[in-house]
Amino acid sequence: MWQDIVLSGVGIVFTLILIPQLKDSIDGKSQLNLFTSSITGIGCFIICLIDMTLNLHIAAAVSLITGLVWLSFFGLAYRTKNNMQV
Repeated sequence: MWQDIVLSGVGIVFTLILIPQLKDSIDGKSQLNLFTSSITGIGCFIICLIDMTLNLHIAAAVSLITGLVWLSFFGLAYRTKNNMQV
């Protein structure tokens, strides 16, 4: 399906754009919001499930990867929040 290719391409671009943010978060140069990262990550996993039901397997894999990146953001935000309170 052409939709699988288009959704995958857009998802890959969105995920690649997150790499500098992820690097800055790991280095402690930026602060992330717990609410934003959690809701976006959950949304990506929901999109992954929907893509699977539509047999858009490549798009589902990309959505899963994007969700994992947002889950990483959530972990970094949580770590940063706990370090600030100590």
